[in-house]
Amino acid sequence: MTFNINFDLCAIVINTFLMYILVNRKDMSRNYNKVFLVQMVCALLSCVFDILSATAIMNKNFSKLAIASFTSFYNLFHSFIPFMYVLYVILLTGVILKEKNEKIRIFCVSIPIIIIVGLLSVNGIYHFVFSIDDNLEYHREPMLYFIYICAFLYIIQGVYYLIRYGAAISSKKKLSIYLLIVFSIGSIIFQAFFTSILVELFAEAITSCGILFFTEDGVDVKNPITSIYNKTAFMEDNDIFYNLNREYFVFGIKILDFDRIKLRYGNTNTEKMLNEIAFKLVEIADEESVYELDNGSFAILVVKYSEYKISKLEDNINKMFEKGWNYEKIVIDLMVQVNKIFVPQDADSVTKLINKIQKIQIKLSPESDKIDLKEKNLVHYV
Repeated sequence: MTFNINFDLCAIVINTFLMYILVNRKDMSRNYNKVFLVQMVCALLSCVFDILSATAIMNKNFSKLAIASFTSFYNLFHSFIPFMYVLYVILLTGVILKEKNEKIRIFCVSIPIIIIVGLLSVNGIYHFVFSIDDNLEYHREPMLYFIYICAFLYIIQGVYYLIRYGAAISSKKKLSIYLLIVFSIGSIIFQAFFTSILVELFAEAITSCGILFFTEDGVDVKNPITSIYNKTAFMEDNDIFYNLNREYFVFGIKILDFDRIKLRYGNTNTEKMLNEIAFKLVEIADEESVYELDNGSFAILVVKYSEYKISKLEDNINKMFEKGWNYEKIVIDLMVQVNKIFVPQDADSVTKLINKIQKIQIKLSPESDKIDLKEKNLVHYV
């Protein structure tokens, strides 16, 4: 039998290029981008083993064991693509944060891939997924179609999560994911009738380009100097939490006399100072997400909060600013406003949340510069 491996070769080039773009331009601290990278690796390895298997069958210059091994690895890595796809959707939509039905979700995601790995593991003995005859010809067996059913279950789960929890995801990115599903199913049907044309992985690679194209670059969501998430990222993350009806806590930190500081010390020194503050906030926030908004505003997002965690963060923020901010060889008396915001009770939309953080709610005295630093109250809670 003759196979056309040209599409697989093209898919290798595309997937290699996508991985380069993903690692070098996208925000790899996002878990869904890490999963997408693993999906790309699985796709690349699938192409390699698909080519090796097809070449070995055509040339018949490999042993039956080698052909069976190449084909098994192809099926294994190819089966991991829909598994990684549903993990990607779960992380992208934030469904992983929902505690309700968590055990059912874990069961539905883990069981199909366990079954697939189990079937491929014993195929060398029972040959009920595929078989290689004495003439080194490849034959599909009944359980291979069961593997396709397992993959289809992942597709159904991904579509369900996108429809129910994807409101906060951009329409263009959702469309690209739907196209990946359509092209994948279409290419499987096509390849079922035209077995010699290996087009399935090529179709998946092309549609993966769309997903990557509509994934924001790292510079779009992070400060290039501090690597702290910016206002755009803050809005995107909170859109997801609001969409999930998630209760969480936000510390909003606003430098009240930001304009005076900027005018007095200049843009360069002010930027350096803000970067230092951002680094310190990341340090005291531990594993919580820190965002640098505009005009001297910051936010700490605490997803799983407790009274102890909130109290500890409050104490650390006080220690940061209560004695003034040490910048190079001087102490700058930064006056800060700290908002303790329970979401969604205190702010029922992202817009209101940002306004609450950035709006000055403390009346500054024009005589504040004349007060001795020891007598000043630099940290104001509202």
